[in-house]
Amino acid sequence: MTRTSRVRTDGGPGLLESCSGLTVEGYEIHAGLTEIANPAAWTEAGEPVGAASPDGMVFGWYVHGGFGSREFRARLLGNVARMRGKPFAPGSDEGPDAAFERLADVLESSLDIERIAGWALGGGA
Repeated sequence: MTRTSRVRTDGGPGLLESCSGLTVEGYEIHAGLTEIANPAAWTEAGEPVGAASPDGMVFGWYVHGGFGSREFRARLLGNVARMRGKPFAPGSDEGPDAAFERLADVLESSLDIERIAGWALGGGA
């Protein structure tokens, strides 16, 4: 089954400490039924779709694309950094392809693309 979902996190200790009440959009892909012992995320209909260990150090969910939420990602990574005693500052709000575009720019400025294309298309050196 695949379905789009709006999911609310419950917060708690550990990884989700600052995420209470945060809503994230994503999609679920799963078959069958799963019993979730320590629910930590719910659909708008109240169905549990995520769980966390009692100490909050392990978290998982059915929500693919959920980490695409900049706010959720920043809060979760901020919690990890805090627990490790490290500073954290969220990155810029780039689109999902920004890193690939930067890589392409570096490769294009560093390599002889025409020569490589010639090799790839059966041309000589």
